[in-house]
Amino acid sequence: MDAGENHSGQPRRADRVLCGEYQEERDMASLSLAKAGLLSQSKLVQGIIAEILTVDAFSRVLPFVTVEGKALSYNRSLNTAGTAAWYSVGDTVNKTPASITQITANFGRIVADAEVDALEELTMSERTDQMAGQIQEKARAIGRLWKGGLINGTGSNGQITGINSLVDSSQVLDLATTSASGISFSGLEQLLGRVTAKDGQVDFIIMNSAALRDYRALVRETAGEVENIEIGFTDPITGKKGSMIVNSFSSIPIFVNDYIETETTGGFQGVTRITAGCFGQGVGLTGFIPAKPGKLVEISPEVVHQDRDSVFRRLRLIAGVALFSTKALAQWIKVKTS
Repeated sequence: MDAGENHSGQPRRADRVLCGEYQEERDMASLSLAKAGLLSQSKLVQGIIAEILTVDAFSRVLPFVTVEGKALSYNRSLNTAGTAAWYSVGDTVNKTPASITQITANFGRIVADAEVDALEELTMSERTDQMAGQIQEKARAIGRLWKGGLINGTGSNGQITGINSLVDSSQVLDLATTSASGISFSGLEQLLGRVTAKDGQVDFIIMNSAALRDYRALVRETAGEVENIEIGFTDPITGKKGSMIVNSFSSIPIFVNDYIETETTGGFQGVTRITAGCFGQGVGLTGFIPAKPGKLVEISPEVVHQDRDSVFRRLRLIAGVALFSTKALAQWIKVKTS
């Protein structure tokens, strides 16, 4: 996405929103007096203006299910083609069992503490509540880690397994031979053709801003105007419903995600990945959270610190991502961007 454009391709007013996208996490210790003073705004706008650091539209539309237990386990049928056949009278029936394997998707966990000294809370809260301000900042930090993990999570060290790791090797499209290939309609069609888990229905395409700029340029050079589509969503953290306008290809929404990196791989520099897939429990890509508390981010009650005259509230995100069918996700790698 261009730095000065929104999802519909129109210029946006600014990259600042009130209590908006997620920001880098603050120190885990309590507020210093100087920082508390910044929040003590007797004549300024109430709240904190947050810079949008990384554009991401995809995390808003990922569906979630609740899970009882420590992980989400499910059975995946690897190959059933040879377990059924046409038979004539008297033929011997093949008794080969279907090949089924159990897959386990584990939870990841992100934790942050919002801590405020009691004196600061009592003396510097004319308009902006000190604890509320800290919770907002910690929530932004958690949100940024979660969004990045959806793409790049390794599944180790407490992380979730992200899309780049979930894509099966058989679902990777590599059109680069002696040089990396730029985005093309043919490449996108080949990518979509690999997503067959829902009888060929594709629910999303994900690419970073650089790839989207090249896609827009390609459309304008060959087909005229870029097609837009309105998508409804329920914010996974706030629970609020909303909608957004995004570009599309063949009526499939394109979600910008700048956590998709420009990388060097296989000797090709300055390349990126484009992912296509479908959603759905038992079919495609799905997020999952514990049945208790049944929400993505939990905020603990206020607790008095044992050694300091301060109070803190712990923010905790426990969630995971599952890919039920390997045919529900495909990725085009080594895509050159301009």
